[in-house]
Amino acid sequence: MRMRTLLELQDEFDRAFREARAWREAPATTPSFDPPTDISRTADSYLIRLDLPGVSREGLRVYAEHGALHLAGRKTLPDRESGQVLRGERQSGPFTRTVALPSDADVGTVTARLRDGVLTVQVGRVAPQASGPVEVPVEA
Repeated sequence: MRMRTLLELQDEFDRAFREARAWREAPATTPSFDPPTDISRTADSYLIRLDLPGVSREGLRVYAEHGALHLAGRKTLPDRESGQVLRGERQSGPFTRTVALPSDADVGTVTARLRDGVLTVQVGRVAPQASGPVEVPVEA
């Protein structure tokens, strides 16, 4: 009985490795673009910067939902369609990035600006709430 269990386990591992190999070797259906992203914090806001050279403002979508900031768009390389590419290293295709927002992020103050191929999204921070007891004066 133990030998049978070991053989079944080996078959299961073999199947898993075959599937993983097939997935890894399968051609990508749509090339994707993974823009470099920096996230930083200042005293009054969060800054998210993405390098997006060649991406137009019209092709971008930025929105906040369910405690996260969602950034999406597409980078196209029209010159690749006009001739035979001898060497292609530039990335293109659709991209999406999701950034979880901290609890002090104020999604009502989100701004986005595309300048010189860099998308900068600024999310304001709300003032920190008192963590201990707050004395409340009683008026007469």
